[in-house]
Amino acid sequence: MIAEEFKELLSSLRGLGHHQRNLAKATLNPQTDLPETLGVIEARFELNPACPHCAGIRLSRYGSASGLQRYSCKSCRKTFNALTGTPLARLRHKPK
Repeated sequence: MIAEEFKELLSSLRGLGHHQRNLAKATLNPQTDLPETLGVIEARFELNPACPHCAGIRLSRYGSASGLQRYSCKSCRKTFNALTGTPLARLRHKPK
């Protein structure tokens, strides 16, 4: 897009209504809802719960951290959550 067309686009944005402006913001700034995402991850884990360290299935709930349920493995005594062993495990800013 050339500079002149971009200026026209910006000037046309000023005339948008409230609903149209919010729709434009959502299109330009897509964000996932973190609680919804974490819910999907935990639901997937609960279908086949197993320790990522030893593959043990004797687990107990062990509190929660950062909105995720933590588990304790009774076989190897290590704690983990549904993200342990995945690329998302140590992200500090999960929504990004």
